[in-house]
Amino acid sequence: MSFDTKKNIDDSADNIQFNYYSTPFYKSQMLHSTQKGKDLKNGGVKVPYSSRENQPNIFVFGNGYVTKSLSIVKPIHNVDNKEYDAELIIEHLPLTNFADRLFTCFLLKTKKGVYNDLDDLIGGRDCVIALNRYIRPQKTVVYKNSGYLESSLVVIFTEVIYVDSEFEELQPGTISLSPYKDPYSIMNANPVLGGLPKTLEGMTSNTTEETSPVVVAGYCQPIDETDPTIAETTGVIIPMDSKIVADNATNSTLKTMMNFFGFFIMVIIAVMVTPVAHKIFITELIMDNKEEFTSQQLLNRANAADIYTGAIIFGFSLAFINYGMLNNATVATIVGMYVFVFFITSVIILQYYRIFKTDEYLQQFKGKDGSKPNFNDIEMDWGLINDNIVSLFFQRTVEPNTDPATKNTKPEIPVYHFQFGFLVVLLFYAVFLLLLHAFNLTKKMGNFFYTSLNFYGITFGIYMRALINHYQLQSSKKSMAS
Repeated sequence: MSFDTKKNIDDSADNIQFNYYSTPFYKSQMLHSTQKGKDLKNGGVKVPYSSRENQPNIFVFGNGYVTKSLSIVKPIHNVDNKEYDAELIIEHLPLTNFADRLFTCFLLKTKKGVYNDLDDLIGGRDCVIALNRYIRPQKTVVYKNSGYLESSLVVIFTEVIYVDSEFEELQPGTISLSPYKDPYSIMNANPVLGGLPKTLEGMTSNTTEETSPVVVAGYCQPIDETDPTIAETTGVIIPMDSKIVADNATNSTLKTMMNFFGFFIMVIIAVMVTPVAHKIFITELIMDNKEEFTSQQLLNRANAADIYTGAIIFGFSLAFINYGMLNNATVATIVGMYVFVFFITSVIILQYYRIFKTDEYLQQFKGKDGSKPNFNDIEMDWGLINDNIVSLFFQRTVEPNTDPATKNTKPEIPVYHFQFGFLVVLLFYAVFLLLLHAFNLTKKMGNFFYTSLNFYGITFGIYMRALINHYQLQSSKKSMAS
């Protein structure tokens, strides 16, 4: 299916307004190139698209957006009566946290002899590009694209931009956009500096609601007649009483309320889940060593497990926060903060049980002889790490003791069998990577392992292997009992 640009224009919202001012692009930042012999398996051109702080490049539905990255890939969409060879896609970030992300798509077609700045970008060379030069007022196709964590708006500019370059080796790329989405709208798009009152000596004149329904553009310095590009680099001034400022204030209030609500819910979940989860996923695994360990050794191991688990959960939250800061991913940062809140609340709850319900907490580590451990004699159990590493290669089961000399004192003994547990770890790690890829969390992760999400994929796999061993051991004990 394709988009019909003859469809009635949606006049229920303001026109789309854009200002893609002159921006430098550097060869050293380009991830791919369309030059012969280059690796194009992941797409054509992809390069960061810098923007000016709080100076939106485009307005859609009253929300301002700034550029993040630029890609040139094989055509994704079909537009009626339009032939083109590639799409230039710009990813934008919203200036308000509750607005959708935005992708703008421009149609590129090869026409020999028509050379412009885009050819330098396509050829992998340093260049300065002002898209304003190539985009005139036109119809656009607007639709909402579904995503894993968040949806996004897609705006397709329907007028073809001609370039001298050819796109024979261009690949589809990794941008996840629907080739067709119904319903869609047809909207007009205009340069944000176009259609405004004439300027006088470099300053804007008074404007009315009719002349500029969304923004007021103003020059911050006199226009130099010897430098015609200065008009392309001027800033956008948003009046304090404009609709955008009011929307931003509302969004900020909603954001604060949602964050407080999320914090409150996370605390409640931690209070309800932590004691049960700690018993099922930590204490019961520790008690598998009851046959060989004294009650004090069991408490020591539980204490070590709590320290290791706390370090992992804290690092996991830090990794998400770090990822969000490196990649400007708001959702990842929020997830990291929620995990951190859960971690802090869990620590407080467990400490509460240990201090105010000491007997009940220690009772679960009661030894076979009826003795209970003591917090005063607690020591760090470093064997926890060794045992988990050993479990990657050996499976521990409990079998009848056939040694007459020790059979009466130890009727059951642990036996270790070689296994390919490390393959299970790799399997869970692969699943973890697939989840990261599905939620688009495979970009910059930092150079330090403690802030890398890949590290926690490995630790997750090791824990799952230990959990599987636990259930296998319990199954073995039930088989012997029956």
